Amino acid sequence: AGVGLDGNSPELVAAIEAAVADGMDVINMSLGEPEIEPSRDIVVRALAGAARAGVVPVVAAGNDFEDFGRGSVGSPGSSPDAITVGAVTTSRSGADDVVASFSSSGPTPLSLQLKPEVSAPGAGILSAAPRNSYTTLSGTSMAAPHVAGAVALLLQRHPTWTPAQVKSALTLTGDAAYADELKSKELSTVRGGGGVVNLPRADNPLVFAAPVALSFGLPGPGASVTRSVKLTDAGGGAGPWAVTVEQQTVAAGVTVSVPPEIAVPGTLAVAVTTTSAPEAEVSGFVVLTRGSDRRRIPYWFRTGAPALAGVPRKTLRQPGFYTASTKGGTNRITRYRYPERPAGKGFA
Repeated sequence: AGVGLDGNSPELVAAIEAAVADGMDVINMSLGEPEIEPSRDIVVRALAGAARAGVVPVVAAGNDFEDFGRGSVGSPGSSPDAITVGAVTTSRSGADDVVASFSSSGPTPLSLQLKPEVSAPGAGILSAAPRNSYTTLSGTSMAAPHVAGAVALLLQRHPTWTPAQVKSALTLTGDAAYADELKSKELSTVRGGGGVVNLPRADNPLVFAAPVALSFGLPGPGASVTRSVKLTDAGGGAGPWAVTVEQQTVAAGVTVSVPPEIAVPGTLAVAVTTTSAPEAEVSGFVVLTRGSDRRRIPYWFRTGAPALAGVPRKTLRQPGFYTASTKGGTNRITRYRYPERPAGKGFA
């Protein structure tokens, strides 16, 4: 719950702390505001405290994709400890598991995290309404409660699982979410996360991963970035797994590399190296395979060389008055990063 359009942060913190004190197992939040510096975000910090106390936070990703494009996931969907949820369609209105047009997309605009982690039905959902009636609603506010319910069932069956393990079980075992009704293209990980929650598969995840999703940020030309994933046995998952990369998009001069095999428990190193760095969104999955079992860890990054990085600059080495003018200068901005359309639909 919240007060006003974006929610009132102090009251939200009080509600989170009350839920923990009352012994709740799951917190569901369907609200949001623009992301700020995470260390200054008291709602994100309260959710981190809830997770440390063993309460699983589930947060709607938001409904701003049509207005703001990539980078439209705000706070508290930006919480590293929350399970952030995007919305897909159901068979009630046509093809199922297709992204809802409104469902917000990562990365988070400041912290550049891969969000959401999972997707769930959120279009044309039958819901309770005032005066003892029902109505059909759409939004990630409809998707998040599906996942909160999934979390409750998993905790009933696995009461010793931590919030991080619950998140891993749901993220690594998802079904494909799609970008179009023909299901010809899988949805980008930065919008669909690990895919549509598959609860029976999540009940037997075999392995846990920490983190559950990988963001390599904004590597430029000549970069080398490595992320480590700690893999542990979730029951029946110990031993060797084959490791491959399932690429959704590629970019010239950019490589995502993994070892051919990993032993669980163990630490998996995933490396991104670049020679050139064209403007490109790069996404896909690191796939663990053992027999017929497949577990997928989503990844994302964006390559490019910012035009302003090579602009000559003058260092001001002493105090005093300085004058300058942009008159006659060159506009070097061709595209914003995140959000992609900071002024909404009217931005050109």
